[in-house]
Amino acid sequence: MTLGASIAAWGSLILTVVSYTPYIVTTARGRVFPHVFSWFLWSLMGGLIFAIQVKEGAGPGAWATGLSTALSFLIFLLAWRRQSVTITTLDKILLGISLVALALWMFAKAPLLAVLLLCVANFTGGHGPTLRKSWANPFGESVFLFLAGVLKYFLAVLVLDSFTLTTALFPLGVIVANTTVAVVILARRAVLKARPPSSSQGDAHP
Repeated sequence: MTLGASIAAWGSLILTVVSYTPYIVTTARGRVFPHVFSWFLWSLMGGLIFAIQVKEGAGPGAWATGLSTALSFLIFLLAWRRQSVTITTLDKILLGISLVALALWMFAKAPLLAVLLLCVANFTGGHGPTLRKSWANPFGESVFLFLAGVLKYFLAVLVLDSFTLTTALFPLGVIVANTTVAVVILARRAVLKARPPSSSQGDAHP
């Protein structure tokens, strides 16, 4: 591994810790309300993607995925304990789609198809509920976490030892999904702040 690749790999790990630590702290203090569905699926699918990346020789490019998986599981446990977010019918539908994709993954013999199915599951059951929640209450999410995730996974793509669709599809998909969440949070905050106080109060637990 070259010096540049080593710096990028360690940079992605540092970004993971820097971005997740405030989120974990604010969640524990009740200032941020993570969606339990999202973090359950992120920890589960992140672990599966990490295993595939290692098998396909992703090298240091897989480090960020592995660490993010462990921290995502911690956030899932915090969300499960607090139970501070309302579960809607849409959330359940998105979870169902994700579980179907995961079930299909179990029968997918081609690594690329497996990663594609997990990306679909990640965006529907992972980012989907958080997008819905962020639209209802953008102040109950952390835009910093998702923007830092964009940079982190960009660095992860740069240091892939084997750059193929199989190894790169998941981090690229996360970049797109995280950008979408960040844009929704910022846009909705701007809209709600522009409204009169009486109409800008969102559901504290969307």
